[in-house]
Amino acid sequence: MVLLVIVSMVMVMSCGDIKNAYFSGRGIGREIYISQPRGGLKGLHPRQLLRVKKAIYGFAEAARLFWLAFCEVLEKDGWVQSVLEPALFYLRDRAGALIGILCTHVDDLLAGVLKKYEDTAFRCTRQKLNFSKWLKEDFVFRGREIQRLPNGDVG
Repeated sequence: MVLLVIVSMVMVMSCGDIKNAYFSGRGIGREIYISQPRGGLKGLHPRQLLRVKKAIYGFAEAARLFWLAFCEVLEKDGWVQSVLEPALFYLRDRAGALIGILCTHVDDLLAGVLKKYEDTAFRCTRQKLNFSKWLKEDFVFRGREIQRLPNGDVG
């Protein structure tokens, strides 16, 4: 559906992958201490503990804390989460016309935005989250090659 909207509305198609997504999540909200990795950390006593501030992969709440932070930054950019499909977001102009559509899968996103709004649609999102890649028009999303063809279609 997302690709259909992108093609039919002639939107700029983008794909992003968030690096170290769980470290971009909200704070853990409780005190947890862990041992240093093998070999220790420079400048610390070998038996000194580390306080965890963000959820670490493997923590039960890690995915949820990342998701909440992800949704929060998208909303700051004006994206509205679908009531029917939580992984789907819409961006509308002041008149209510659709100007962007986005779907997420864990720490990846596939989006389409009208050319006029391309610079502002992800301003906060790209500042707050560390994207390891941000590609346009020709990329791999969830293992599938997606590219804009010369006639405007997506193949």
